[in-house]
Amino acid sequence: MIGRVKLVNFLSHVNTEIEFGEGLTVFIGRNGAGKSSVIDAITYALYGQHTRGKRTHVRDGSGGGRVELELHVAGRKYEIVREFDGRGELRAAAIREDGRLLVTGEKRDEGRVSEVVSRILGLDYDRMVSSVVIQQGEIDAILRSDPKELKELFDDLMGLRT
Repeated sequence: MIGRVKLVNFLSHVNTEIEFGEGLTVFIGRNGAGKSSVIDAITYALYGQHTRGKRTHVRDGSGGGRVELELHVAGRKYEIVREFDGRGELRAAAIREDGRLLVTGEKRDEGRVSEVVSRILGLDYDRMVSSVVIQQGEIDAILRSDPKELKELFDDLMGLRT
């Protein structure tokens, strides 16, 4: 479960922090208000990428920014931070488990953080955005999926497949 996300100079957000409660969270607002940016920030924190492509996340005119994500999985608390420069290029990435540093990365080796996230969640970026993050208009495609693929997807998400 996501506990908190903080966006600094990420897309339309100058400095936004959201704490999530138990249960379902729904974002409601006008077009351009930054709802999708929050989802993109979460996937960026987890995997170093999001649905809008590379380096398009930096807020215009800023000298850089960061995304912080607090995640709770199997009784453990994970804190993931990715910092980027004014061009949107990664400065540093790190993940902590219960306050203990697991792995860090800078520029070329930041993929190590994404690999650890994939192991913790049991999902890589592609599986995450195709199964957990539902973009506008995509629910119909999910409902029309091949039944076998849909079952495998849900089994993976619930940890039923070995």
